[in-house]
Amino acid sequence: MRNHIMIMLIAALFLMAGCASAKDNPTTLSKLYSGNLEKVTKVNIVDGGTGEEKEFIEAADIQPWIEQVQHIVLKPHPNQEERDGFRYAITMYEGNKQMLSFSLGKIGKTYYVVDQDMLDLTVQLWSNHK
Repeated sequence: MRNHIMIMLIAALFLMAGCASAKDNPTTLSKLYSGNLEKVTKVNIVDGGTGEEKEFIEAADIQPWIEQVQHIVLKPHPNQEERDGFRYAITMYEGNKQMLSFSLGKIGKTYYVVDQDMLDLTVQLWSNHK
């Protein structure tokens, strides 16, 4: 009986570790994007502080930004509790199809540590928009 309980406890620990690991693994934008990043035709960015929105449709604006941010390692935030607010929210399109929508601190249901390079590159894109 004691061995049976021990086996069940070990199995439960493995199950819990497997479920938790998905949110613990670093990732990149290129891994999270379900389409082809080279085919992105539009990027909308919303400033979370002001609510102002900017639309980027020129490949000369979009592709250099994507090339620079797509491989930045995004690390899950240790605190996965629900929170409000964001610095910038970004929506990427291929044609009229929305492909990915995220904020710099949250993608899907996972919160990430805001990467300073990603923030700087997004601010640069935002600021250079006419």
